[in-house]
Amino acid sequence: SVRDNILFGEEYDEERYNETIFACSLEDDLEALPEGDETRVGEQGLSMSGGQKQRIALARAVYARSEIVLLDDVLSALDSNMVSHVVDNCLNGPLLEGRTVVLVTHFVKLCARRLTTCEQVIKLHEGRVTSVGPPSDALAPGGSGMARSPSNSSLRSNGSRRSGQQGDGKMHDAHVKHGSGAHEDRGDSSGEGTSISWAVYKKYAAAMGGLKFWLPYAVINVVAHVFMIGQGYFIGRWVNASDANSHAPRYFGLYAGIQLVASVALTVQYLYLIVGGIRASRLLHARLATRIFAAPFRWWDRTPSSNAINRFSKDTEVLDTESIENLQPVLDYAPQVLFVAIVISVALPVFLVPAAGIAVIFFFLGRLYIR
Repeated sequence: SVRDNILFGEEYDEERYNETIFACSLEDDLEALPEGDETRVGEQGLSMSGGQKQRIALARAVYARSEIVLLDDVLSALDSNMVSHVVDNCLNGPLLEGRTVVLVTHFVKLCARRLTTCEQVIKLHEGRVTSVGPPSDALAPGGSGMARSPSNSSLRSNGSRRSGQQGDGKMHDAHVKHGSGAHEDRGDSSGEGTSISWAVYKKYAAAMGGLKFWLPYAVINVVAHVFMIGQGYFIGRWVNASDANSHAPRYFGLYAGIQLVASVALTVQYLYLIVGGIRASRLLHARLATRIFAAPFRWWDRTPSSNAINRFSKDTEVLDTESIENLQPVLDYAPQVLFVAIVISVALPVFLVPAAGIAVIFFFLGRLYIR
């Protein structure tokens, strides 16, 4: 965001921040932006004009508390009004007071005349130093001119208009439009930090194979859990059987068979789910590549390339690994809970009352956790 670019890791100081916004003439720009200072600047400042990018960079340098400040041609993309405001309220302002400022600029005479703290002017030509001296040398007859500088009348007019706002060394109470922080990054639909809609799960389930995949999976899942629950039921029958001792080998063989079928069914279930996850990852990756390579140039103009790279790297990794890792326990434990609840309810019907209440509570807790 604009604020992040200005703070650049520094601690937020509201008074200093507001003064920086005023000194760099960003108040009107932030007022016009949809989310104020929480508006995303985009990769390489795609959503900002040249002048806005230059003043945001200037604000970052001014807001920092470094003893030495290097400003490289910060006035070049500004109009005469902006130049006058920045010179009077930023370069001559209290934020740079007591700090060493190295200003690289073509506005030699302007800065020599208007900067009250300018001590030395070094002129360069084709990479060589041509002169070094006090500001008065730059204003002397024969000194290099200011072909790109605003007119003196314009600067005097703007300077008089700002005369009541600078030179007193005091912080100004600037009005800064702050965003809500809940903005949406244009071109990025990662949805980090938000709940995922059911439509996304439906698309992922369809990419795994649709009904052709899920019907066989449901059968395997039911078989696996029926035999898992059947183990406990069979042990109960075995313990209470009158011929448990005389026919122990037969009971043991049946129990081993039930255990084997349950283990094989669970293994097939997991492998089958992994195969479906690989199929979904390949299909979604192919769709993503098709959409990205077929996107019009206007989409690339407003979308940071880092967003597209993240879709092919981090998000694809999530599809390949985390999706199946998170889906498998849900599909494993949900049938277990359902079958166990059915068995208990058959033996003890009154259990349905607290079970329903617990289910409702956990449903809302789950939704709250996801949000």
